[in-house]
Amino acid sequence: MACASTLVAGFLVDHPPFQVSNYAFAMAFAGAGIAGMISTLFLARTPEPVMHSGARKIPLRKMLDEPLRDPNFRSLLFVLGSWNLASNLVAPFITVYLLQQLGYSLSTVTALWVTSQLANAAALFLWGELSDRLSNKAILAVALPAYFVGTLGLVFADLGHSARFELFLLYLLHVVMGFASGGIGLATGNLGLKLAPQHRGTSYLAVIGLVAAVAGGIAPIAGGAIAQYFTYSELTVVMRWLSPARTNEVALLSFAHWEFLFALSAVMGMYVMHALSRVREGDEISERVVVQELALEALRTVNHLSSLGGVLGGVFSFARISKWRRDSRRGGPSRQA
Repeated sequence: MACASTLVAGFLVDHPPFQVSNYAFAMAFAGAGIAGMISTLFLARTPEPVMHSGARKIPLRKMLDEPLRDPNFRSLLFVLGSWNLASNLVAPFITVYLLQQLGYSLSTVTALWVTSQLANAAALFLWGELSDRLSNKAILAVALPAYFVGTLGLVFADLGHSARFELFLLYLLHVVMGFASGGIGLATGNLGLKLAPQHRGTSYLAVIGLVAAVAGGIAPIAGGAIAQYFTYSELTVVMRWLSPARTNEVALLSFAHWEFLFALSAVMGMYVMHALSRVREGDEISERVVVQELALEALRTVNHLSSLGGVLGGVFSFARISKWRRDSRRGGPSRQA
């Protein structure tokens, strides 16, 4: 529903009906307000079981202090806080970057956002299967770098000479970030539930929400201040060729305005990975295993959706390749493979 309404709103603003361009935003806001009222009406009619009060009341300060005294849970809070800080540093400004600096229309920007959300939704099933079989920490070790690589890729989006290639790259980056954010949201939620002791999960989850809200609130303010500071700044890495006949210069890399923010967010992602390494969830599983399992899950999904995928899965079997690699390491190739 969010994807559909966002596309409609973007199209409405770019192509207003009946020559009412001055009221396009007002129509979108009015539609959102009416939808919110309808949602509230149905929420009021929803029955809710009455919760029984506990026998012993614990002071709020003590409830919030207990999770902070848990070293392993405190490490998880550092991960969640730094992740919310690094991601929200740029998330509110991606739309502004696409509209102002790259000059895309609002309908194109909303289409990019919808593409990211669809990739997020499509990835949840794959990430969920891996979370059940492997570990949430291993999923984060793969999804977090993928997200920050996508963020850093926005810096290079306007380096191409072709407008079609630039738009294709933007769609690809939004797919990568949406795919990765699906795994990050699932794994961080599971880690919070897993590391919270039984019968005391409320206070632990409340601290998670508090840390995420504080970091997520500070990040956009800091991001706006940093972007404003770099409004008229530019950093360019130039390669120069000098010869008696001529002199040539080629700009290899260029940062301007919002791109400084994207690069800073990617650098902060390195600290998020460092903080993740200190969280103890259980048996350590390498990122390589997660990537292999993710490829297997993706192949199974393709097999269910396409007969051609089933043929390819039968011909290029991952199990056969794995068996061949094990036998080759032992010194004898498998003839059955």
